[in-house]
Parts: sequence; structure tokens; C-alpha cells
Amino acid sequence: MSSSFADSVNITHYITYAIAPSVIILTLLAFLQNRRQPNKCGYHKPSLVVPMRFLDGYEDRWAYALSFGAITGVLISVFMNSFISSSGEVSSDSTNMFCGQSNSTLCREIWAKTLLLQAQALVASLVCAPHFACITTSHRLVGAVCGLLYSTFWLVVYMQGVVASIRAMSDKTVGALMLLRDLPIIPCFIGLALRSVWAAYMCYKTRTLVVESEEPLVVDHQVKHVKALFAPLSKDVQHPTTLLEKLKRKVRSQLYPFFKLPTRIVSIAFVQLIVIYYAALTLTPIGVETRRLVIFFLSENTSERNTIIAIFEGVWITASLIGVISSVIYVILFVINYRHNVIYIYKGMKSSLMEGSSTAHKLMAQSLRLPGYQIAYIVWGLVVMFGAVAVIGAILAFGIFFLAKLNLLTSVLQSLAQTLSVPAITIGLFYLQVLFVRMFLMQPKLHPEDKGHLSTSTTETATTTRY
Repeated sequence: MSSSFADSVNITHYITYAIAPSVIILTLLAFLQNRRQPNKCGYHKPSLVVPMRFLDGYEDRWAYALSFGAITGVLISVFMNSFISSSGEVSSDSTNMFCGQSNSTLCREIWAKTLLLQAQALVASLVCAPHFACITTSHRLVGAVCGLLYSTFWLVVYMQGVVASIRAMSDKTVGALMLLRDLPIIPCFIGLALRSVWAAYMCYKTRTLVVESEEPLVVDHQVKHVKALFAPLSKDVQHPTTLLEKLKRKVRSQLYPFFKLPTRIVSIAFVQLIVIYYAALTLTPIGVETRRLVIFFLSENTSERNTIIAIFEGVWITASLIGVISSVIYVILFVINYRHNVIYIYKGMKSSLMEGSSTAHKLMAQSLRLPGYQIAYIVWGLVVMFGAVAVIGAILAFGIFFLAKLNLLTSVLQSLAQTLSVPAITIGLFYLQVLFVRMFLMQPKLHPEDKGHLSTSTTETATTTRY
């Protein structure tokens, strides 16, 4: 089964085949693009197409996010190929585009594998560059046609790989994993193809083939956002009385209808979700192999064999779910906190956010390092969370199991309850005291609209009057 598995996941051959069309597309777009300033010979062409405005771009955000999703899937496939090659299941000649019969000995060295892996990643990035260039180019019709053809090529490649992997493998579980592995990549290429069709239709509708876009000093949604902040408040707004009305008002106050996330934040969040998906998918075969290892070390005559296996499966699944859910929550909090920080900067409160970054080049370098840090942080966060939950869960689950087997669970629970009763009662009395003071000893609120018994405005007035 190893040979069929290697043939189904091998993506390096397709990357090799895609180098020529990617270079042709990039060269064509370069000769169509005009330079801002002519070169020494006085020519305005060719000019390299800027892939995207990564710091402050707001246009075609989801198209760029789909492009990043596609390149993430291709790069992960390259890394998975290298892992399979280094594990010894297949020869390095079939998985590495730079290794042939003449230098196969050199490719077995660890330092050479590292350099070749980086080279493969650069080639994969070159192959995926036309997706970005077709979106950015000002020649919209040419970019739409090239993007449609190139996205369709990769879509056919991945669909063919999925069908071949399912047909070639006798193990249905492995075939299902192969299908799930390519699940995020295929919608990315479908979305890019549909976006190219829509761009070609808009060129036909507007009779515009070339769009010379200028970089505005302030984009339109930022102007609308500032106008919304300075808009006068309605005097007919009533104070919320019920909990649901208070919750609605709180959510409405946190929403900024004209705020728009930049392209890089949308792309980073999208790539993080794809990486989380691949990490969760990787935990499944690792768990299957670990389960087989546990079964191998357990004796068949062990009466609690099925119980131990069930506890292991429960701990592994629980740790995986907690790790994935916590990582997804972190991505959501990352987007929310970014929005809040940008709003604070708009308001002029940037001293605490830019602490330690006094120069412009430091801010630029930190902005460029942000995507790599975020993706690495989400991967290590998922691994650490999974490991911590797995270790703690295994200790608790197997501890309870063996204590119950030795008839010591009841006495241990009673001793633990007696030990924890003292701090629990102390903490309970502390908060009960605060509740009694709030209910019986505090004077009524100065105004019904105040959040507490002593409003902030009253405190500021008293302080101002005193001094």
C-alpha cells in the first residue's frame, strides 16, 4: 500500500509541470505592465507585477485569502511529501524534484534535505505566484483569462489526485483521509476560478480591459467610519431595562459598520484556519498508530484491555477537540483584538500599542513578521494545548480507573473533599460578604443610569471641585 500512497500524495511532479505555465503567465503580465519610471534605456516595459499590497490593501480581500489558502495547501503537501520520503517508505527520487540518480547519495544527508526542502518551498511559491499576479494586474481581462486557466489546471490536478487515491487504495480509511486532506484546497481553486469568471464578465459589461488604479491617501470606508463616529447621537434613545436590551446595546456599541479589515489580516486568519484543519487531520493517523502501539503492549489476557483502550481513545479525542477549539477561538480573538487596537490608534491612543517601536523601519519589520509569527504561534499553541490536556486527562482518567480497581476511589475522594473544603468555604464567605455589603450597606444610586452606586462622572466632578 505504500507505493500507491506515495503516488497519490506526490505533488512534486505537478509542481514541476506547472513551472513552465507559471513563468509564461508572469512574463506575459510583466510585459503588459508599465514601469512608474523608465529604465536606463528609456523603456517602460517589462515591469514586475506587485503580488499584493500586503500592509494596507483592502481590495479583493477574499480572492487573496483564497490564493493564500491554495498556496498553503500546496506547501503543506510538499512538506508531507518530504516527511514520507524521509521515513523510508518511498525513494527520494520520486518525491524530490532536485534529486536524481546521480546525486541520490547527497539527498540522503540531513543538511541537504533541509536545503532541498527550502528550495522546494520556493519553487512551490513561484508556481503559486500567478494566482496573486492575475488578481493584482491592471490588465483585468488578461489576468482573468490567465487566472481561470491556471486555477482550472490546478483544480483538475487535485480532483484527479483525489479520485486516483480513492480508487487505488484498498484501505477506505486512508482514502477518506486523502479526500479530507484536499478538502480545503479544492474550494480555494474553485473560488479563484469563479472570481476570474466574474472579473471577465465585469470587463465585458463595462467594456474596460485595463484599469489604472491609483493609491488613495484615505480609502472610502475610512471616511465613512470617521463620519459615523462624529455623527450626533439621537436624543430619543431610551435606557435599556432588560438584560436582552442591555446585551443588544453592548453588541451594537462594539460594532463599527464602516470598519474594514485589511487584506493581510483576512489572509492570516484564513491561513490559520487551514493550518488548524491540517493539524487536526494529522492528529487522526497519529492517534491510530498510537492506539495500535498501546494494543501491542497490552496482553490479550488482560481483563481491563477494552476499558484501557476506551480511556485512551476518549483522552485523545478530548485533547484533540480542546486543542482545535481553543485554536479557533484564538483566531477569532486575534481578529477582534486587531480591530480594537486599530480603533484605538484611530482615536490617537497609540502609546501603549506601539511601545518599544520608535522608528518607522521597526514598525515595518514587525508588520512583515506578523504573518509568520501568527501561523507559528497557532501551530505551537495547538500542540502545547493538546499535549497538556492529553497528559492531564490521562493522569486523571487512568488514576480514577486504577483507584476504582483497587477500591480506593471513595476514600481518596472523601479526603480530597475534606482538604478542599477549607479554601472553598473561605472564598465563599469572602464573596458572600461583598454581596451583603452591596445589598444592605450601600446607599441608593445617585442616578438611575449609573452603573454603580458612585458614578464616574460624580467622582470626576468631586475631584475637580476639591482641587
